[in-house]
Amino acid sequence: MKKDKGLLQQHKSNVGKIMKLRKFILTIAASTITMNAFAINECVRTISEHTSITPGFSGGFYSITEKKTTSPNATDARVFVTSKSGKVNQFITVDASHSVYIINNSDKSQRYSYHYNLKCADGAANYDRTIEIPARGNFRNDSYSYVAIQKTQPGTWRIEGQTKINGAENGSANDSSTLTVYK
Repeated sequence: MKKDKGLLQQHKSNVGKIMKLRKFILTIAASTITMNAFAINECVRTISEHTSITPGFSGGFYSITEKKTTSPNATDARVFVTSKSGKVNQFITVDASHSVYIINNSDKSQRYSYHYNLKCADGAANYDRTIEIPARGNFRNDSYSYVAIQKTQPGTWRIEGQTKINGAENGSANDSSTLTVYK
């Protein structure tokens, strides 16, 4: 019986170590700024791409889906921000979901750029990408942005998200919500 308790404690200790290691790896992975750069249409080219995070803050963007779609001529930009809350001196992750949908129904390739922005308090995450869409081609990208905020005093701060598309067709969307920090 005593041997079983010892094995159980050792197992719990190993599980705890594995969970800590897993959390550490996930934290490192989440703090790495990445964005899938593959095109939904093999002919769509990425011309440029840039991500920036306010110094001293952790945050970034990652792509949820990129897929080829078909529908009438349209350019669509979307963003959705949710309210967040937490305690003083605790890291609180604010986030937004972004979406762009671009259809080039012209007879020649066209360049478009899109921009994702998330800001709250003194922290911000920005992502810019320029692509070239072939004649009669289309492009869709759904992404998630996040910034980890830590406040030393209770209060409320505005969370703002923005998605913009510039090119032959333009589009933009804005959304906002609130970060509430308690004692």
